[in-house]
Amino acid sequence: SEIVRLQRTLAVGIGVVSIFLILLLTSLLKDRPNAPIAPTNEATDETFRYSYNFSGPPEAALFSEDVNLGRLEKTGNLVPESIYRVPTGGTLLVTFTAENRLELTDLAKFQMTASGVKLLSGKLVCDLKAIKKPFVVSTILGTVTAHGTKFVVIAGLDSVRVELERGVISLQTASSSEVLYSPGIRILGKDGQIRPNIPIPVFSPHETPLNIRNGNENLTNTTLGSSPDSLSGSF
Repeated sequence: SEIVRLQRTLAVGIGVVSIFLILLLTSLLKDRPNAPIAPTNEATDETFRYSYNFSGPPEAALFSEDVNLGRLEKTGNLVPESIYRVPTGGTLLVTFTAENRLELTDLAKFQMTASGVKLLSGKLVCDLKAIKKPFVVSTILGTVTAHGTKFVVIAGLDSVRVELERGVISLQTASSSEVLYSPGIRILGKDGQIRPNIPIPVFSPHETPLNIRNGNENLTNTTLGSSPDSLSGSF
C-alpha cells in the first residue's frame, strides 16, 4: 500500500542520512589535532623551584624591584625573572631540589631563572649536589656552568671573580672559554679574557730595598742625624 511504500522510503532515507553523518563525524575526528598532554612531575622538574630564608639586622629585609612584591617576608619562594636585592648585613639562603644551596651576600642583586641565576652584583656561593641538568650563573661579563660542585662568584662592574672549591665548572665569555677541573680562581675581564688570579706582592717599607734605577744609584740606608760610612754611585 501507499503507506507501506512511504515507510520503506523513509527508512531508507534515514539509513542513508545516518551513514553520511557517521562518515562525516569520523572524518572530523580524524583531522582534529591531538589534545595536549597534561604535564607530569618529570616535566616540571625541568624548572628549578627556589625557596629562601633571609637573615640580617632586625630592620633589614629582602627587597624585590617588582612593583607587586616590594619588601618581602623572612621566608618564601622566589619568582623567576624578578630582580631581588640583599640589604647591607643581610644573608639570603636559597634552596632547591633538597640538597642544593645558594648563599647571597655583599649587597647582592640578582634574578632567578629557569636554569640558574643571573648575578648582577654582589657575592654568590653555590653548593650543588643533586641536579639533573646544568646550573648556570650568568653575569654581565660571562657565564659559569656547573653540573654539581661548589664555587663562589663575585660580580663587579669591571670584573667577575670565580673561585672553584669542588667539582668541575666551565667558564664562557664573549671571546674566551675555559673548563676548571681542580680548585682555582679565575677573573673574567671586561675585554672578554679569562685570567688566573695573580696576587700582587705587598711589602712593608722596611722590606722594600731602595733601588734607584735612573743613574744606577744605590744608597745605603742611614739613620737620620748620622754620617754614612760610605756613599756609592755616580753624582
